[in-house]
Parts: sequence; structure tokens; C-alpha cells
Amino acid sequence: MIDQEFETYFSLKNGQRVLIRPLQAKDASSMQAGFKTLSQETIINRFLGPKKQISQAELDYFTHFDAHQHFALGAGIQSTPGAELEGVAIARWMRRDELPSQADFALLIQDAYQGQGLGTCLMRLLIQGAKEQGLESLHGTCLAYNQAMQALLKRLGPVRLTRLGNGEIDILLMLTDF
Repeated sequence: MIDQEFETYFSLKNGQRVLIRPLQAKDASSMQAGFKTLSQETIINRFLGPKKQISQAELDYFTHFDAHQHFALGAGIQSTPGAELEGVAIARWMRRDELPSQADFALLIQDAYQGQGLGTCLMRLLIQGAKEQGLESLHGTCLAYNQAMQALLKRLGPVRLTRLGNGEIDILLMLTDF
């Protein structure tokens, strides 16, 4: 079950192991530090435009959630057992208030960890957790030129991609298809 107690390890294609678990309040400083290492391209791909920093309010929102309305998994490296997690990726969904059977999702992988299978792993876990919470669909947006994200989603299973007129693509994952 994907809940607040969930924890697993994943081996990247390069052999490095990352710990995957729900984000916690103590991860805020690691998230802030990790944001500073992102390339401008990764920031634009995730936030659909430039962004200079993550605010304290955003950090609080990202790290405080109830796992029913809002859930986030983080992936990180621990230099030694018990050491603070160095965050390398985040996957999250946020239930839509107006349509509670639907949620918006987002995925962010640090540049050095992209192309290692971590995004696919996190999305599979996110989908599993969303289904366990009774969600019927996940929705997202990516830039039309973000071929890596589109390819990742297509590898997962049936995905509906709709090109919007503003250079963005609307993403729909019907969870009954997974």
C-alpha cells in the first residue's frame, strides 16, 4: 500500500540506489537545495516557465499533506543510514476540489537523474497510490516540446495527450486503464 508509511528502494540504470518514500516536513531544506541545482530547462519543463526559487509557502504545501487530498513521493540518496536525504525527485498528485475523483499530478527529476528509470518508477507508484485512494484519473500539463515526459507517459500505458493552443499538452491518465 502506498501511504505515509511506504518506503522502498529503486536501482537506477547506472546501479545507484535511491530511497523512495512520502515527503516529510523535514525534507523542505533538501527540496530548497535541490531546486538550486536544477537546470533552467528542467525548471521550465516542470513549472511551464522560468522560476527563480521555491517560496516558503510552496515548501510548506509540498511537504505537509494528508495522503487523501494530496500526496507526494520523494526519491533521494542517503550518504549513510539515518543521514538526511538528498532529494533527487518528487512525484505528487493533488485531488481536484470540484471533481474529487480526479487529481492533478506533477513530476520533477533532477537533471543528473533523468533517463535512469526513476520517473517511470515514481509514476507507477503514484498511479498505484492514486488508485488506492479511489481516484479515477490523473491530469497534467507539459510543454509540447517536452518529448521525454511524453515518452515516459506513453511507456506507462494508455495516455491521452491533447495539444493546447499555447504550446502545452494536456495529459489524461484514466486509472482504470492501469
